[in-house]
Formats: sequence, structure tokens, C-alpha cells
Amino acid sequence: MNKEFSAHTIAEGQRVHWLANLGGLVTIAGLDAFEPAILLGAFIEINAKLKQVSKERIAELKEKGLQALQARNTEKRTFKSWQRAQQTERYDLTQGQQKQLIVKLGGKIPVLEKDIAAELRRLLRGLAA
Repeated sequence: MNKEFSAHTIAEGQRVHWLANLGGLVTIAGLDAFEPAILLGAFIEINAKLKQVSKERIAELKEKGLQALQARNTEKRTFKSWQRAQQTERYDLTQGQQKQLIVKLGGKIPVLEKDIAAELRRLLRGLAA
């Protein structure tokens, strides 16, 4: 592989990761229900106002954000610990594989493709009961 190409790919991946993290901040702040145009307008306004805010106030805002991120990380760690304790495992299955499992478990393949996963979950819950 060409070194120039692989470096570019790494840089692109890092940018995508950074942008995804920014999107996560929007969700953590509870702003994900707003339309993108509203969010962008608010961000433009915030950008202009932050340039006029004192260093002390910036430090306060940063501390508030750090506390929210720390709480979020605590929630994630708690969930992961719970998940490990439950000995859960995640599987990604194609719709074809899901259909095969439904048949092997004695179920009927739903007419609508959107109902396939729900039918498989129903059958698996029945096995666990």
C-alpha cells in the first residue's frame, strides 16, 4: 500500500472520529432533538459569544463540561460492568442468518423484513423462559 495513501486514510479516520465525538457532545447536552439548521445557528451564536467571555467563565464552563463527561463515562463503565456480569454477548447477523435461525427454532419467517429481528428475539426469549 502506498504510504501517502495510508497516511491520508489515517487522517481521514481521525477526522471522522473527531466529528463523531462532537456529535456525541450534542447528544449528551440533550440537543439532538433539534433540527441541524437550528443547531448550526445556535453554534454560530455561541462561537461569537464565547470569544467575548472571560477566562474565568471559560474555566467554569469547561469544569461543567468535564463533570458531565465524567458522569457519562461512569454510566458507560457501570453499564459495561453490568453487561459483563450478565455475561451478555452481542452478535451481528445478516437477515439471511436470522431467517435460518427462525426456521431452526420452529418459527415462521415474517412477511415484512422489518419484523424479522423482532421475531427472532421473541423466539430466543421463549427459549430462555
